[in-house]
Order: sequence, then C-alpha cells, then structure tokens
Amino acid sequence: MTSRERWVIYPLLFLALGTALRDKVLPRSVPLSVKEISAHLIRCDYIEAALGRFQGVTMSGTDETDVIQMGVALKGGGQLILSGKDGKPIVVAGPDETGRAGALEVFDASGGSVPLWDPDSRPDGHTEDQ
Repeated sequence: MTSRERWVIYPLLFLALGTALRDKVLPRSVPLSVKEISAHLIRCDYIEAALGRFQGVTMSGTDETDVIQMGVALKGGGQLILSGKDGKPIVVAGPDETGRAGALEVFDASGGSVPLWDPDSRPDGHTEDQ
C-alpha cells in the first residue's frame, strides 16, 4: 500500500468506525415522562414548564404546603404568589386586568384583598389618561 493510499483509506476507516460506534459510546438523549421527581438538589440551565393553570415554579414548605409560586399568570406576564402557613395567598404581584400595568395585592387573615397600589394613579398626581 502506498503512502497516498494510506492517506485515503485510514481516514475513511476511522470515519466508518466512529459513525458505527457513536450511539454506543455517546447515548442519545431520551425523553422522560414522569409524574413526580424527588431529589435533594436539582441544577439546570433552563426549566420549561408545560402549559397549565400556573406555568412556572412552585416551592413547598416543610409540611408540603405551597408557599411560593412564580411563573406566567393567566392574564399574561409574570406572577409571584407568596402563601402563608395554611397555603392561602398573602401577597400576589403580577399584571393587572389589562395586562399592561403591575398590580400588588395583600390579603388579610380572613382572605380579604387589601390593594396596596393602584396602577392607574402615579405618585406625582398624574393618571395614565393625562
């Protein structure tokens, strides 16, 4: 075999071997579908949530009560819900009914809403219409 033939045959041989062994050495990613995952620590670069009532991340307390929810609100835009020990919302931050302005709402012990900020009024006395 001449030197020129070696420069053609050996690269083709290694290419064929690499292609044949690729899926055996580097496993393909397989979609995994599970209902629940329990882990001590999860690190990732990106989390994608399926469409649903609250698209986002929910964090639970030690008694399995949801205490923090972050994600996409039904009205569009981001939303943050902080809950008390009983799981009832105590602070909600997100878009208003129009979805163009922010709204911050605090709930009292009886569950009644106490709005803290009116998005239609500004501190300088101007409204959005002026």
